[in-house]
Amino acid sequence: VLLLPLYDLSIRSVEDKTLSLSIPATISIIRGSKCHVVLNRVPEPCKEDNFQCENGECIPLENLCDSHPHCEDASDEAHCVRLFNGTKNNNGLVQFRIQNLWHVACAENWTTQISNEVCQLLGLGTGNSSEPISSTGGGPFVKLNTAPNGSLILTPSQQCSQDLLILLQCNHKSCGQKLVAQEVSPKIVGGTNAKEGAWPWLVALYYNSQLICGASLVSSDWLVSAAHCVYGRNLELSKWTAILGLYKTSNLTSPQVVTRLIDQIVINPHYNRRRKDNDIAMMHLELKVNYTDYIQPICLPEENQVFPPGKSCSIAGWGTVEYQGPTADILQEADVPLLSNEKCQQQMPEYNITENMICAGYEEGGIDTCQGDSGGPLMCQEDNRWFLVGVTSFGYQCALPNRPGVYARVPRFTEWIQSFLH
Repeated sequence: VLLLPLYDLSIRSVEDKTLSLSIPATISIIRGSKCHVVLNRVPEPCKEDNFQCENGECIPLENLCDSHPHCEDASDEAHCVRLFNGTKNNNGLVQFRIQNLWHVACAENWTTQISNEVCQLLGLGTGNSSEPISSTGGGPFVKLNTAPNGSLILTPSQQCSQDLLILLQCNHKSCGQKLVAQEVSPKIVGGTNAKEGAWPWLVALYYNSQLICGASLVSSDWLVSAAHCVYGRNLELSKWTAILGLYKTSNLTSPQVVTRLIDQIVINPHYNRRRKDNDIAMMHLELKVNYTDYIQPICLPEENQVFPPGKSCSIAGWGTVEYQGPTADILQEADVPLLSNEKCQQQMPEYNITENMICAGYEEGGIDTCQGDSGGPLMCQEDNRWFLVGVTSFGYQCALPNRPGVYARVPRFTEWIQSFLH
């Protein structure tokens, strides 16, 4: 396609409604409230023997991870299990936090059910494998059992039976899988009609009944899009609609299509509108969606996952098919090679290409994202799964030679995105 970042053109019409913020703030917009922009200033730090909830309140440390929420936002019970010393984020020794101390899980009485329960608590898929390994360090330790209702019973202990700990590997949550449109032949470079169901995580964002941006589904109720798509358009959340499972914009009533309202928007607190840096935002669906063949989440990359220059990745959207031209009816797709930031900086001298950006495009031009594709995904395939590598951000017009598209570099934001998902 000519598929290019919104380049700011379609957000300039609402610049008079924007609010300029000069202090660091998380911008959180909630449907139906009279004040739509909430500035979460950095709260005062808690005393040493207190835990700071995500909403800023303080609770005694002994109330942390005791299975009873004490913070209003329940953040004291949110991060109470982790995998430690693993090679990836889905394997390692199991540790539970009990009153601010991390306890290593013993292997005794470990079952498949416990594996599945722990993996689920971690926001991963089912348990893949578990094996006992010898303990080399001191405690504290914790023994796990299952209650009749399936919940976990944690018993702190000074040592494990036979000094055996559990090494757990969880399956990745199902993501990045195309269930309908398996490519039979390579895609033709140049922007072509996609098959229906080809990109089941791609979401069309409508504002005032007009398609203005794309987004990517990363869970059953969260989308990732570009900050510039929502900046200045956040005063009335009721004007936003997310369309999932869409193929033709002329057929919003297709049985594959699901429509959702947006009830929260969070712009990355480090977004710099002038420099176009950290151009990423989270959008929350008012109601969760059920996954279908046409609605699936895309995988998030690991923070240290490398997508090298030259790698061929994909872009897709319903944006304009030429600069300042008409938008597409049928979903468009194309392949583009990734560029190094050094080369991108040479080709985009007017901009500061930061480490929070990634670029893609051909030297000869001709294929790119374009207006209306902003917020949509730059997608790369690894091990038969598709990963969200970039979020369409900006460019210089569309598809000009030596003028690549610029995208927010998602691995830099994986931790921030995941903080909303668990």
